[in-house]
Amino acid sequence: MSKVYLSGPITGLTYKQARCGWRKEVAEKLAAEGVGVLSPMRHEGHLAELSAKKINNKNMEGINHFFSQPKMIVAKDFLDIDMCDIVLANFLGFKKVSQGTVAELGYAYGRGKPIITIMEPNNVHDSLFIKEMSDAVLDNIDDAVAVIGSLLSEGV
Repeated sequence: MSKVYLSGPITGLTYKQARCGWRKEVAEKLAAEGVGVLSPMRHEGHLAELSAKKINNKNMEGINHFFSQPKMIVAKDFLDIDMCDIVLANFLGFKKVSQGTVAELGYAYGRGKPIITIMEPNNVHDSLFIKEMSDAVLDNIDDAVAVIGSLLSEGV
């Protein structure tokens, strides 16, 4: 089964938003196309203890779970990128640059992974580097899912 890595900002979101927001929507739509996803939020149930608090570096300091260790976060995300066929980066609505997501895109680009980016015009991530690393830049989830489905479909 083909897989897509779901890259996008997590800082500033609640656990529920980060795990069950756009990532769940995309996972359901891609499943209908026979495509699986790898989310950086899987195996992150320990973060549910943050409840409605926004996830950020400051409130992560008190969480000692092994999946929350900085080296583990980076290693897991990069391993997921190595295992995927395509990286989908969603920046819709974000007002602050996501250093982690930008690092993931640089890693994916260096590994030769196709990158589909979703962002509206004038998004804070709207930069030369993001556009040049991306194979497609779209402004909505439905178009991104259609492109991914087309790229990963089989047939004549």
